Amino acid sequence: MSRALEAWLDAAQVLGPRYVLEVSSPGIERPLRWREHWERFRGQAVSVRLRGRGRRQATIVDVLAGRDAVVLAFAEGSSEEISLDEVQDATLVVDWDAVEREARHDRDNDRETKQSKESG
Repeated sequence: MSRALEAWLDAAQVLGPRYVLEVSSPGIERPLRWREHWERFRGQAVSVRLRGRGRRQATIVDVLAGRDAVVLAFAEGSSEEISLDEVQDATLVVDWDAVEREARHDRDNDRETKQSKESG
């Protein structure tokens, strides 16, 4: 996509001969800004800063229909309905230990498959 945009910018010369095209991604621990984000990442872990209550770790349990509210299960075990107006900021939280376990599992499976093919 960035190459196509760069070609168009060069051809149209809307920015002149010298410019820097930077393309970015919200990343793996992306911010949650809109209701659609909360819906898309239902079931995922989040770090959320709530007005007057500070930052907390939680899991998105549900996004309530017809209301700008979510149900969060907090790390200490309680669940609560939270108005999105109370959320000052929120980001996805990646369980890096789980990512490493999955990568190790994939490497082990690849190794076993390779050994099976070599011995077979």
